[in-house]
Amino acid sequence: GYVQVGVDAHMEGILLVKTDVIFKTGSSLSGRILAQTRADLQMATIVNPASAAANNYTTFSPTPAPDSFGANTLTDTPTNSPKGKGSPTASPHPFSKQPIVDIHTAGNYVMLSMTGISTVPPSAITGDVGVWPIAGTALTGFSTTLVGDYSTSDQITGKAYAANYEVPTPTYLAIAVNDMRAAYNNAAGRANPDTSRHNLGGGTLGGAFGGASAKLTPGIYTFGSGVTIGDTIYFEGTGSASGQGDTDVF
Repeated sequence: GYVQVGVDAHMEGILLVKTDVIFKTGSSLSGRILAQTRADLQMATIVNPASAAANNYTTFSPTPAPDSFGANTLTDTPTNSPKGKGSPTASPHPFSKQPIVDIHTAGNYVMLSMTGISTVPPSAITGDVGVWPIAGTALTGFSTTLVGDYSTSDQITGKAYAANYEVPTPTYLAIAVNDMRAAYNNAAGRANPDTSRHNLGGGTLGGAFGGASAKLTPGIYTFGSGVTIGDTIYFEGTGSASGQGDTDVF
């Protein structure tokens, strides 16, 4: 029930994860890591999607329960809070076969974790990070410097927040984590009535199951075991600059 991104591998999307996220040496992500347990970086690069050229993401939300290896394409629309972008929640794209899942204020963070974020330096993170309900000591390997309600690190182009920092940080983090958990439950709880999308490729995606000539179409894909992505996979569907396109749920 965890996500591991291999050495030098690259992903673009929002990882909405029940358990751990591990980024191996030289790996990178253009998106967000929203983990209900911890996130470990090994000389990895994580870039806030607001800094990326596109805003249309594929999002994975693994869970250890059979038939619910979940994931979704989520909308990235933080709400009107001091740490938000002030963007209202948009309506789903009219051609979407699955409704979007809104991460709400969790979208204010490029990394959000409930048990800790660690780095084997040097990692490079662009965007704000947060841990809750735990203290700033759960940010390990960053050599942070506390500045009132946030801290800084040479490895973070942005700010780091923790539950023991000055107000209003604890309140904002609690709301964001609640939004993250609600979004995960929405994603993982969706039913899959299409038997052709059960255990696609025996759990190995790429080539004839998601390769360039066999792109994955919008819908829900469920698996009773772990899923391996051994090669580049492609998605087919509509999209837009705001990311309100078709949704793929894994």
